Amino acid sequence: MSPQAESPRALASREENTVMPHVEMMDKRIPAEEGSMITIRCLVTGHPEPRVLWYRDRKLRDPLKKGQDYDFSIKPSKENLYSYTASLTIQHVSTSHEGQYFCYAENQLGKDTVFVNLDVLPKLYSNASACCLEKKVSEECRDACSVDIDIQQALSDPKCFKDLDKLMYCAADGSDHRKCCRDNGIQRSCLRWCQGRPIINTQLCILHASKIVSCFEEGKAVLPGPPTNIQYRRVGNDLEISWDTPQKNPKVVQWYKIFWRPVGSRVMYRNHTKQRSISLHDLESGTTYEVVVKAGNHYGISLHSEPLLFTVADSINPVAKTTAAVIGTVIFLILIGGLGIFFYQRSRLMKPPPGISPGVSFENPTYMKDNLPQTHNSPTGAIADHQNGDTKRDNSSKADSSTS
Repeated sequence: MSPQAESPRALASREENTVMPHVEMMDKRIPAEEGSMITIRCLVTGHPEPRVLWYRDRKLRDPLKKGQDYDFSIKPSKENLYSYTASLTIQHVSTSHEGQYFCYAENQLGKDTVFVNLDVLPKLYSNASACCLEKKVSEECRDACSVDIDIQQALSDPKCFKDLDKLMYCAADGSDHRKCCRDNGIQRSCLRWCQGRPIINTQLCILHASKIVSCFEEGKAVLPGPPTNIQYRRVGNDLEISWDTPQKNPKVVQWYKIFWRPVGSRVMYRNHTKQRSISLHDLESGTTYEVVVKAGNHYGISLHSEPLLFTVADSINPVAKTTAAVIGTVIFLILIGGLGIFFYQRSRLMKPPPGISPGVSFENPTYMKDNLPQTHNSPTGAIADHQNGDTKRDNSSKADSSTS
């Protein structure tokens, strides 16, 4: 049999150190706010190094081109031979960017493709009328946009059904109401509305709208919004992450949850504290990390803060901030949500710290959990003395299936 007639599997076994391409996506769904910068990543394995292309069409006819909208990169893994992280960065997210993205890899042994859905979310607003105006709620439904969003009024007018996703998002107050919704029997496929995020089957979820709105009302005064102004500073050999109290209901905050990981890591670390800062230890030089923070109390939890990204440099210039991006939530969305945001997704890419990554990939189900904080005993990632809990390590491959 000639080499040309050999199957890819036979060729791979005959030629030492050759690997057919395999592609994994970090998340199945990724949320991004309008106006933000977002990075979509896929994990590629193969040898010789595969060529990676990004597409928006399912038939893979027109690869995306580097330019004003898109930027691309591919970096080899520090941990796994013949593994690479391929990245697609959208510089300024708009509604036109919503939809499927395909990560395609090929070498002489074969090819592989995976896709991810990008959900473009409007910015959160504290002013309902401004939100409705920006979201372009139809004029016949603007009466539902006053100081607060009157979902009941919109439900009474079938012409407003097309605006329900917009109104639900404007009714969102930066809090994650899924705990209340679950307690009230809201169908799983409608839980994204409980975060103010778009759903697929509007007609089905209309049946749950009144209960969802009740959860919004119930949580309005008792649930905090996300922490703001996430920052870092060097303290000796450690890095201190600090933040400001939420703009919404700052006085009801009882604790904060912090999630961090290196870019492309399969492992996420988390902790909780009653303070507004936390110290991260044993961070690896040259590694880029991502951090998000959520505020909570015994009623529930907020959506996550905007991600903070930084790169640990050498001892002379220890920390260099690279960017801050919105997510869900994600992972997560977000969480982010639900996104799925934060999420609603099943994230399958992360690794052991010390570490973290840019906004989009951080939409992982782990940090979308709305359970109350627990103390975990772990020898890794010790937290400063003023923290309440021990660092817990979460492997994304074992993400909580209850998170949507």
